[in-house]
Amino acid sequence: MRIDRRRFLQQAGVAAAGYALLGTEVGRAAAGDPGAGPFQHGVASGDPLADRVILWTRVTPRGPEPGPVSVRWWIAERPSRRLVAQGTAVTDATRDFTVNVDATGLKPGRAYRYGFELDGVASPEGRTRTAPQGQVDRLRLALVSCSSLPAGFFNAYARVAERDELDLVVHVGDYIYESGSAGSVGRAPEPPREIVTLGDYRTRYAQYRRDPDLQAAHAAHPWVVVWDDHESANDSYEDGAAGHQPGSEGPWEARKTAAIRAYREWMPIRWPDPDDPVRIWRELPFGDLVDLIMLDTRLYGRDQAPGTTDLNDPSSNDPSRRMLGERQEAWLKERLAASRARWRVVGNQTMISPHHYGGGLPYLPEQVTETGKLRQGGTNEGADNWGAYRVERDRLIAFLRERRIRDTIVLTGDIHTAWGADVVEDPLTLATYEPITGRGSVAVELVTTSVTSNNLGEVLPRPVVEAANALVLAGNPNVDYVDLGGHGYVVLDIGRHEARAEWWQVPTILAPSAGEKRAAVRRVRAGTNHLERVLLG
Repeated sequence: MRIDRRRFLQQAGVAAAGYALLGTEVGRAAAGDPGAGPFQHGVASGDPLADRVILWTRVTPRGPEPGPVSVRWWIAERPSRRLVAQGTAVTDATRDFTVNVDATGLKPGRAYRYGFELDGVASPEGRTRTAPQGQVDRLRLALVSCSSLPAGFFNAYARVAERDELDLVVHVGDYIYESGSAGSVGRAPEPPREIVTLGDYRTRYAQYRRDPDLQAAHAAHPWVVVWDDHESANDSYEDGAAGHQPGSEGPWEARKTAAIRAYREWMPIRWPDPDDPVRIWRELPFGDLVDLIMLDTRLYGRDQAPGTTDLNDPSSNDPSRRMLGERQEAWLKERLAASRARWRVVGNQTMISPHHYGGGLPYLPEQVTETGKLRQGGTNEGADNWGAYRVERDRLIAFLRERRIRDTIVLTGDIHTAWGADVVEDPLTLATYEPITGRGSVAVELVTTSVTSNNLGEVLPRPVVEAANALVLAGNPNVDYVDLGGHGYVVLDIGRHEARAEWWQVPTILAPSAGEKRAAVRRVRAGTNHLERVLLG
């Protein structure tokens, strides 16, 4: 049976106290409803470095033709209220009244509180933390992806907001969805159609950022973000998108430019190259423990994906087909080789581990594929992920092996389901990979399920989902964990000797809920590049 990935995973349809600046300390101001004042979209922080962090908010403009506004910002030590930096930022309609401040002069590995003020009205307070420096023994992050507001309630974000132990949140894309689908839970998108123009994208971000659970998660932790396809259009690439229709939606370049501009306005991100507005790939160090490398597998250098995953389609074996583009691939290899951190953590959008959903042989001997001009990856690995760009994937895997670069963890979203896997070219050949010990693996991949975006859990009973999980595990020796249903997030706890991943699931997305369960735990010991099971206690 041939299963297209996008069809297989089809989509169905803080409050906190404010603070005012008083001398060299931060004093309490009257707490108000953020939905009623100038800060209706909350606050956020992101891209922490050892001495700085991005602070973000948006001012809701007043009147039909509002002019520029000057917003005061501050950042203070936590738990004390000693003010360490403050200033003003001017914003206007050209940037949709968003504020993005790089607060500098901070100390490494410190907890801070921050906020904004306009005309005597205080914003909700946010909490953030700078990156540590020097020797670091532990880093804890949450991995999230695929958060469709019409598909359900953001209960996963609410649980992430409650986790005081986290150092940061990594969102690997599909933060918003461009579709006009209304869903079935009373959270219809604004505007009520597929978004195409700059005004459309701004309106959609504004709607998402009014969600209280998303606001709480942003206010609780610094975020490191990157886009996937739905921030622009379904299955997007550098020069187009499967979900873009030029005849009715205009030129792709205009739509892509609008999507990128809105993302730059609404997200707490430090852009790595002021002269290159499309570049989002960047690196953030966390002492000697982790180098966090964020990739763009969508808009920078990606070629159009093949239109089919049939076994007789050789297009994914095309050596000229690019996922990253030449410049980004060269940068990634340079950063991997130069890293001296204990772990390299790569934020990535689409699944890189070889996998299939059954039906046909997943991998064939090289001489067979060359003779028959066949595509590796069987019939069902998917046309939208790294399996459709096999030559580039194999080149990257070979680079890690030849350079003996170990202890690399790939963080992935996009696929709406949870996976844990070893990264290897051919998991079915014992000469190159041994699944029990992980011999031959060059990295591990942790794939988070979606926050809300639909998967098999919406269309099949749980016993059937469990049976599908078992079939996937049986056919993929490099895959140690999979769940094709459920919604939630991953907590990754990184130490010097091992990294431990916990997949957490919320009980429902159909209504607000306070519950969650730990669905699985896996670890990778330093030096092994191999996922191991950890029994739930």
